[in-house]
Amino acid sequence: MSNGKGSSTRIGPNQYSDTGLTANSFDQISNINNKQYIPSKPILFLESLTKPQMSKLGKLLKEMGYTVRANKEGIKYLFATAPELQEILKTSNNSYSKLIENIQKDRLVFDDEEKEVLPTRTITEQDPNVIKSIIDKIYLKEGMRRATPEEKQKIFEEIKKDIAEGTLTTTKKVKNPKTGKMENVTTVKSAFSQGKFEAGLEEKFRKENPKDFDTAKRIEFSNFLNQRVYGEA
Repeated sequence: MSNGKGSSTRIGPNQYSDTGLTANSFDQISNINNKQYIPSKPILFLESLTKPQMSKLGKLLKEMGYTVRANKEGIKYLFATAPELQEILKTSNNSYSKLIENIQKDRLVFDDEEKEVLPTRTITEQDPNVIKSIIDKIYLKEGMRRATPEEKQKIFEEIKKDIAEGTLTTTKKVKNPKTGKMENVTTVKSAFSQGKFEAGLEEKFRKENPKDFDTAKRIEFSNFLNQRVYGEA
């Protein structure tokens, strides 16, 4: 579950549910359009709770990050619109003490989610000779010439910072709003990749060496015409 820092969205009494209904219209839901909401037995169990029990339940839900009024209608609305709470309610077997116990257990998972998870940074060393061979390949492709030693060294110096940043891997625990279960979601960010480097170098060459690029294209077109002429002869 989230306290506003995670990716899950809390649905409280002053917010709209997927059906566009608010807590103020909760009483009219079953009467006006019973196809839209039919109170289940677990939800009806909440009707039997006393005011102090509702107050304690509302306080616990607020501590977990939910936006809810600590009264019967507000709590009924929240349980009716939050799938994960519906599941907890079902497994509580109409027992208030069991309901509190199950919510507190879920809170432990929530608290663990809030603990700082340090990201992992992986630094992969790049062989300068391999990088320079890639530079030559791009220059031959785009300009039909090899890069000069000065050009190779300049380009290598430009990407050294990105290489040094490495790959940052971050894993967070996120509750799936559909299943109500916790999942590990991993995000991988890398400042340098060979594909990104090659694509960027191609564009860079065309901008900085327009004459070489134009000459190469003219030669390619001339070779294409010669192949067509001699091929048809």
